[in-house]
Amino acid sequence: MDIDNLKRNFSYIISNNTLSDSILDVGQIVAEKGALATRKEVTIVLQANGIKDLKEFNDSSIKLILLYTKLALKNNVIDEEEIQNIRFLKLLLDIEEGDFTKDKSNYNEVLNMINIQMKLMFLDNEIDKLEGIQKIYLQEMFGLGYDEFSIMINTHALDAFERGADWLKLDSFITEDEVIKWETGKPAEPDFSDDIDDDRSRHITQSVKR
Repeated sequence: MDIDNLKRNFSYIISNNTLSDSILDVGQIVAEKGALATRKEVTIVLQANGIKDLKEFNDSSIKLILLYTKLALKNNVIDEEEIQNIRFLKLLLDIEEGDFTKDKSNYNEVLNMINIQMKLMFLDNEIDKLEGIQKIYLQEMFGLGYDEFSIMINTHALDAFERGADWLKLDSFITEDEVIKWETGKPAEPDFSDDIDDDRSRHITQSVKR
């Protein structure tokens, strides 16, 4: 991990954004120490601001990480160094899976960032190897589940398919239900016609086969 790179980025963040005292103080720690910053140092700063622990600071921690993520995405590519920095920040600030979706404002910002990146990736109707890695990074960065993330990107995949893209080049899996919603705006009716009422059976229904 490039400590100086993390320091430079956070120096830029705290000098170019209007931040509350507590967020500014935490950002200052990372700007000064980079990946050598410790959770104990962050906790001490928070308590000095009247915040008892990182759980109470969770929403502000997300905002700080989103500021770094937006900076990292300025060139529309997340590299290995940047994903390592985000992993470090999540550990430092005790960010868990699902935290990015708790606050509506933060979640909308996440959706906006993902949508922008997906539009750019699917613009040429093909997802190459590098873009496939970028998709994995985006999912990891925001701690999103596979199904949740797939729903976000499949709209863009379907749009590309409508433009004439080869589905095999879109690095996407889509369910029959999503196709029907896309075509009609209505959810698919479940198909149980081939189900076998036998607890020992792991029969695959026709809808899943399709």
